[in-house]
Amino acid sequence: LLTANVQTDNFASKAVAWTHNGGEKVTIDPLGNVTIAPDFEGNSITVTATSVFDSAQSATATITVTNGE
Repeated sequence: LLTANVQTDNFASKAVAWTHNGGEKVTIDPLGNVTIAPDFEGNSITVTATSVFDSAQSATATITVTNGE
């Protein structure tokens, strides 16, 4: 589960839009739940949270993927 700590002035929305570079093998729902397909072949995924209120505001994080064997 990913979370974004968004600080705003007044009553601006704290919602974020999630994007990633994992292709079709990775999904992130609006709540930040990440699903990675078992056949994902990468070593990492870069995730970006972008403010819905001000798209100039964003942050990134890297998820390291291991195969669990």
